[in-house]
Amino acid sequence: AFENAAIGIVMADFNGRYFAANSAFRNMLGYTERELYRLSFDEVTYEEDREANVLLASELTEGKRQHFEIEKRYRRKDGTLLWTRQHVALVPGMQGVAPFWFGVVEDITGRKHVDEELKLQEHNFRESEARLQAFFENSPNLVFLKDRDGRYLYVNRGFKRALCVADKQVIGKRDDELFSMEQSAAFQANDRQVLQAAVPMEFEETALEEDGQHTSIVHKFPLFSADGEIYAIGGIVTDITERKKEESARRFSEERYRVLVETANDAVLSADETGAILFANSATSRIFGYDSTELMGKPLSMLMPEFMRQVHETGFRRYLDTGVRHMNWQGTELIGLHKNGKEFPVEISLGELTQSGRRIFTGFIRDISE
Repeated sequence: AFENAAIGIVMADFNGRYFAANSAFRNMLGYTERELYRLSFDEVTYEEDREANVLLASELTEGKRQHFEIEKRYRRKDGTLLWTRQHVALVPGMQGVAPFWFGVVEDITGRKHVDEELKLQEHNFRESEARLQAFFENSPNLVFLKDRDGRYLYVNRGFKRALCVADKQVIGKRDDELFSMEQSAAFQANDRQVLQAAVPMEFEETALEEDGQHTSIVHKFPLFSADGEIYAIGGIVTDITERKKEESARRFSEERYRVLVETANDAVLSADETGAILFANSATSRIFGYDSTELMGKPLSMLMPEFMRQVHETGFRRYLDTGVRHMNWQGTELIGLHKNGKEFPVEISLGELTQSGRRIFTGFIRDISE
């Protein structure tokens, strides 16, 4: 039974030297019977575990313990480590037989590897969680989590700063406890859409903050449990209040510019750096006889007499290459060409701007025949 037991069984004298070990224990360490009996438990115990093992053995010898259990590492013959759980008892001396230690040794290396892997995974998870926490807390966006009933589970620093609230004032509360009836109803309606659709969705929402009304794009998304059930809703809020103001101001400016250009008595045309016409106002039709749709994409030189076109194209290319103008861009008198072939005098002023990486040229052309 001793020799064929599946678990390691070993005996050692008071000096710690082995005098009996079954095949399971020998196979664990990789030693033959002869090799093992020349060694003590101290010599095969992993260096970092020796002190704790010796201390327990001393307490056993001094009668402070009847037995002890320890998890320790052995150094195998090939140098690798073996994790074991070992139960050691002192067998008292009998007639003609000195006291000795009796140990039962279980190989737990596989379990330890699993434990180490779990610890590593837990460590990585905690690191990942800490990184996410740092990201959320330092994000310029407002970030929140709500449960299915709409109670806040988490809000980041930006959220608390925008609403001037502390954790205890918002965690566990619903929107109707934090916002006006109209605002909270809109927020909760959007939450219900996400719960019903079970997909991420975007909404434009408004909220009253300390410095006034703010408009935001809110990206809301469901969070799923391992069973595939939605247990919470997450939200990332991007404040677009300033962008809205800028867009409104830009639209006003563009509308004002459009009205000004469309009601001008002068022809207004825009062309790119290839000379292709991009825009022509209604006065262009009256002055040159072309409908604006006939001019789009056509070369600007079609509005000039034949003898001027080569001069214009050469000078224009030189300007693009060198920045040197071949004529005055403000109030220069030239000759225009009507759709019916009639030439007439014009006064032209030019301007240039760069838009989305393209050079755009705009000309104001006045018929000065009268």
